[in-house]
Amino acid sequence: MLMTLTSLFVVLTALRGQAVAAPATTSQAFVTKFDDLTPTKLSMVKPIPGPQDGLFFGGFTYRSDGIPQIVAKSPPNLIGFSNLRKTLGLAAPISNIRTKYPGSNVKSYRLTSAFIACSISGTSVVPPVGGISLPPPTIPQPCEIKFTATTAKGKVASQTCSYSGTSLDPALQSCFFDQTKFADVVTVVVDLESALTLTETTTVQMDDVAHTNYY
Repeated sequence: MLMTLTSLFVVLTALRGQAVAAPATTSQAFVTKFDDLTPTKLSMVKPIPGPQDGLFFGGFTYRSDGIPQIVAKSPPNLIGFSNLRKTLGLAAPISNIRTKYPGSNVKSYRLTSAFIACSISGTSVVPPVGGISLPPPTIPQPCEIKFTATTAKGKVASQTCSYSGTSLDPALQSCFFDQTKFADVVTVVVDLESALTLTETTTVQMDDVAHTNYY
């Protein structure tokens, strides 16, 4: 009888432990290409209307392939932001990739990689072609882009990725993130650290952002 009661106690203890255990976290991997967004015309930029694959890209705009040299890794769309805020002496850039937005069910994410580039827009007036004024050319610029991650537990870590593109080779280049620092993050701020030519028209471009969401 003693052994029976002891065995029952062990079973009940195990069941109680299962009842209070946290539910298992589910995950899903994505490569966000932004190509479900309506393509733009003549290299115009538009705000990103909402979350993409569970993440909100705040402070970014998007455009489709056009006159600028730097084109999407996976056409037609890519995203970016300009250096306008910093050069005008306003607040630091707020471009960020975050989990928090109305209706979000993503608890955190792991940022794996992205394709990046920098450029500077020309300021000269481009003569109209067929009665349509085309945007000025975009010239690739070597640069350093800083990514600052904040985890769900409040820890902060950063990493800088380099782009070395030129007019002869303007393609976006890959950036792979430290999988220890960029795991379980809720926000990653993206900032232009330095560039060969740093003005208000210097821009950052990104495409094919690989991440794993945790729910």
